[in-house]
Amino acid sequence: ERERERERERARARRMEGREGGGGGSEGGGPRARRKVMTAQEYERANKPFRAPTERVPTIGEQWAYAARRYSKYQGYAWSGVALVAGLAFVASYITDEKREDGTTSSQA
Repeated sequence: ERERERERERARARRMEGREGGGGGSEGGGPRARRKVMTAQEYERANKPFRAPTERVPTIGEQWAYAARRYSKYQGYAWSGVALVAGLAFVASYITDEKREDGTTSSQA
C-alpha cells in the first residue's frame, strides 16, 4: 500500500515538473530547458556505425556480415528495379521493332 502511494507521489512530481517554469520561452522555463542538447559532434560520435577499433581491425567476413545486416533490407528494391528496367527494355524493343510488308522485321533485314 505504501509502495503504491510512493509511486503515485513520484508520478505526480514528474507531471508537475513539466508545469513549472512558466511558458517555456526564452526565460528558461519548461521541461526542455533542463534537457542537455547534444552537439553535432557528440551525436556523430554516439551514432557511428563502426566505432574506432580498440583491440583489432574487423575482418573482411565481419565487415560483410555487418553490411548484410545493415543493407539487406534494400535488396528487394534493387531486384525490383532490375525487373522493372528489364520489362521496360522488352516493351521498348517490342514497340520499336516495326514490321515490314514482306513479313520481316527491321532487325532481320
